[in-house]
Amino acid sequence: MANLSGASQVTPPGTMFSYNNAGYVVLGRLVEVLDGQSWSRSVQRRLIEPLGLRTAVTLPEQALMHRTAVGHLEAGGSMRPAPARCRRRCRGSPARTGWAWSCTTGTAAR
Repeated sequence: MANLSGASQVTPPGTMFSYNNAGYVVLGRLVEVLDGQSWSRSVQRRLIEPLGLRTAVTLPEQALMHRTAVGHLEAGGSMRPAPARCRRRCRGSPARTGWAWSCTTGTAAR
């Protein structure tokens, strides 16, 4: 959040839409502060659990517990699954930027 304190506004509010991940970081942090728990726990408690979504998760390490598509990296002339990890620059929960995974199998039938 401190990194955003000096960011300038590019256009007046309401005049243009442009995707900006920083906006989701701010929104996620607001959820954490107002709800008194992590973004991941808030989403789990307020959405995933009440909807009965058994295969929806908010963290990459949780997604690996299910049949999840993963990225691949080339190594030694062949493709190998890329590790799921948070880059070093992440602080707190990277999930607050809107990360969520869900399997539609079974969910669509509800």
